[in-house]
Amino acid sequence: MIQRSLAKGKRLQQLAEQHNWSQEDYHQANELIGEPTPYGLHATMFLVTLREQTTPEQKKLLLL
Repeated sequence: MIQRSLAKGKRLQQLAEQHNWSQEDYHQANELIGEPTPYGLHATMFLVTLREQTTPEQKKLLLL
């Protein structure tokens, strides 16, 4: 089950990059999957915190 969930999360990220999705597009697609993915928590909590609470220099280092 974890492998399937990881594969879904990976594929979702690949599609987001391939089609240049906005954060809103990504979140909508993630909701359509209907189950949480390991990357979902990372994208919805950790990355948001980094984007909102880091300096421009830290963003260059942490947010590729």
